[in-house]
Amino acid sequence: MNTNLRKPVGKNILYIGEKNREQQELSDHLELENYVVHHVSKINDALTNIKKDKMEIVLMDTTRNEIACLELCHVIKSNTWSRKNLVIIASDKYDESSEVAAFRAGADDYITKPLKPSALIERLKTRLNEPKDSITIHPEFNTNTSMHIDRSSYTVYSDNTELKLSRKEFELLYLLASHPGKIFRREEVFEKVWKKKFEETNRTVDVHILRLRKKIGDEYIQTQKGVGYRFTK
Repeated sequence: MNTNLRKPVGKNILYIGEKNREQQELSDHLELENYVVHHVSKINDALTNIKKDKMEIVLMDTTRNEIACLELCHVIKSNTWSRKNLVIIASDKYDESSEVAAFRAGADDYITKPLKPSALIERLKTRLNEPKDSITIHPEFNTNTSMHIDRSSYTVYSDNTELKLSRKEFELLYLLASHPGKIFRREEVFEKVWKKKFEETNRTVDVHILRLRKKIGDEYIQTQKGVGYRFTK
């Protein structure tokens, strides 16, 4: 799918491989998830596109030219301006040696064909550390209850009861719940949720944590004294 004339609205993906029905279906699914898909069929054109269009993700179909794709993967991971790109190898080979060769060339992931769009999108979100659209929590401290957080509708349910949260309370909860066990510093939380520079005297995060605990319960959010907060389940 040619997207060179479109204004980017999400992360850029370069698909290297034959343009066919499978590639078209995958591109359609990715664009529905706010990715921007660029396509090249010739491996020689790939580096130019990666540099020009600032690709974050490179998906290579090695079916036709495995050796050249692995060489390109090595080049991408060897250059300072492209080594942070996520490189995924898609192959029609199921043997272990091909998978090992892909990882030795620097690939971040290896998947076998036929490509499954929904599964690939979830792999991308995991690899890119992107939060999922919804989170369901069954806390260890009370196995008889559950919490469901839905980012698409900004709703939170405790069992079957909807919790009324402000937008910032929701974003704060979603940030913490997306990374259970991780300690978030106050300044990190403030800059991610409020999108502003943090100042030491700012107590906004603490106030919102207090309000959030009153609505969801004290057990979910723990305070790491002198550092910040973390979500437990």
